[in-house]
Formats: sequence, C-alpha cells, structure tokens
Amino acid sequence: MAIINKQKNIGYEIYLLATVIFFFQLTAQGQVVLEHGSGTQTSDGALIVYGANNFNYSIPYEKIKGSPFWQNQWNTAVFYNWRDSIIGNYKSKLNFVTQEIYYIDKNGKEQVVLQGLVDKVIFFKNEDESQVISVFKNDIGEVKKKAACKHCFVQEMNSGDVKLMKSTSRVLKIGDSLFGTQKRYYFADEFEYFLQVHDRIYRVKKLDKESILSLLPTASSYEAWIREKQLRFKKESDFMVFIDHYNATRRKED
Repeated sequence: MAIINKQKNIGYEIYLLATVIFFFQLTAQGQVVLEHGSGTQTSDGALIVYGANNFNYSIPYEKIKGSPFWQNQWNTAVFYNWRDSIIGNYKSKLNFVTQEIYYIDKNGKEQVVLQGLVDKVIFFKNEDESQVISVFKNDIGEVKKKAACKHCFVQEMNSGDVKLMKSTSRVLKIGDSLFGTQKRYYFADEFEYFLQVHDRIYRVKKLDKESILSLLPTASSYEAWIREKQLRFKKESDFMVFIDHYNATRRKED
C-alpha cells in the first residue's frame, strides 16, 4: 500500500518515506497530533488555545458547546490517495475543527490520518457501502487557489456535471457568561461555496439564486419550473433540488 504526497518531481526516497510514515501510523498505538490555526488538539480530546505572552490553556471538548465533527457517529469510509487509488476502508469521522480524519485501526484504537496523505474520502451510512452519505475532497487545485481555507476538506453536495461544493471551517469562539463570571466556549461554522460547471470551478461569494443561476447556461429558461416548485433559494436544499433537475434535463450541448 503506497501513499505519497502530491508534489512535483517527487523522488523515490520521498515516496518510500511517506509510505513508511503512513504504514507506521496505521499500526502504531496512540494518536498523531497536528497543529491547526490558533489551536491544537490534544490526544485526550481537548483544544489548546494560544493567547498573548505565550500563554496557552487546554479546553476539553466537553466544555465546548457543539461538536468538532461533521457527524458524531463512526461511519464506514473509503480513503483515496492523490492517484485516486483506494488506500482502504475504515470506521471514520471528519473533524471540522482540525480538518483531520479520525479512524479506527485494526487494533480498535482511535487514530488520526497524517495530514495530506488522503485526498478523497467517501462516507457510507453506517456499514452499508451501497448508501453514500457524502464525498469530501482535499485535492482540488482550483478550489485551493480561490479558497480562504486552503487546507479545508471540500464536500461535494451532489453528483453530475454541475456540482455545488462546500468547505466548512469550524472555529472556536469564546464569550462571557451571563454575569461575566466565567468564559463560555462554543463552535461556529464558516462556510465557503464553489460551483463546478463541467471542468471549471467558480467561487460563489454569496449562496443566492442570482449567483448560482448566472453561472449556468440556459438557467433563465427554468424560471417557470422554479416558480412551480416554489423554490425560494433560502436553504441549501433548494439549490440542490434545482441543480439536480438542471443536470437531469439540460441539453448536452449547453
């Protein structure tokens, strides 16, 4: 099983090193910890928050309102490398705070995939690999050029020639309690949206009807259908309904 970082002119020595590192990670006991932004995760499920004058402190996840994970439950997932070759399938979940993939190794231990070695993850419902929940990618060059969060996994919201994609950066917020006697901690999401139209990818500055329809050929011809379905384009689901219909009905030459 060979996994290498996607870099130009990568040498055979780097290929071997990456393979050994990932193999060790899959079999080692304990958790790989990587820094991310203004906070770092500890091996016991906490975030280290850095402040002024090199002061830092640890906040257990249970002290923070909300979950760091895309989904809290463990789901079967298939990992792919930069060649789109299958690495393996594991019980996994995605941490939106650190943008790390957690998985259960062969010894039943919780591990974290070394950042940069998995470029695509397909999550399935529980253990049923016939039901895809979602696809996440971390190797889309055009997205990285345009995104504010360049290390974030991007979620494909639908399939087809036209795809809506979303990256989620879950950040730690700190506020005062009602009487100001203690701090309260909570997670908040920052989203970025992208629209893939055939082989081109556009950053969507604002997820609204005008922004999406302006990027799609012949989209204006769907106005009657949009009114019939009473799509308000206020929720993600409205965009998904329209894009799926557009993919299914548009002319191939558009």
